Amino acid sequence: MFTFTEDGNIVGATFDGFVRSRDMDVCKVEVAGGNLTDKIFVDLTSRPAAPATVFALSGGYAETDDAGVFLYNSEIFRSDDNASSFVRVGEPLDRKAVYQTIDVAPSNPSRIYASGSRGIAEGRKGFIAISDDGGTTFHESPIDLSWPNEYAPYIAGVHHTNPDILYVRTAGPPGAPSRTHP
Repeated sequence: MFTFTEDGNIVGATFDGFVRSRDMDVCKVEVAGGNLTDKIFVDLTSRPAAPATVFALSGGYAETDDAGVFLYNSEIFRSDDNASSFVRVGEPLDRKAVYQTIDVAPSNPSRIYASGSRGIAEGRKGFIAISDDGGTTFHESPIDLSWPNEYAPYIAGVHHTNPDILYVRTAGPPGAPSRTHP
């Protein structure tokens, strides 16, 4: 996932880290350091009304606990200076969940959404995590998944004037149908 910042640079969430161009040079990118070092980034977002502010979602497998449950390291980071520096928002996210996407409501900068899932195979459950305080705390809304054709919810967008309307699609293995959840 890539987006443009207010100063015209390109920033991206990649498995190699958070990358950014400088001086609008798309052929020359750097992997961000500091508190973003050695993290896998799965998604990022910015608000059209405030493109200098970027939210980035990191996440990746960490370990398996004694009960055989997969655990992940997922965090949300925010930049208010065109992705020059980032701070972590809130506490790390639920370690038993895999997070896929993040989005911010265009009409309410405090409303942050993140999609994710927990469990494996037919026990997998999807959810949308919803924050009304800029990502510091979240509550969840479930998304039913139909195994084996669906294994994750993905945020497709947030309504431009109503922060309570979220567009979500599901994803699964190649060739499986996808559903939308308005």
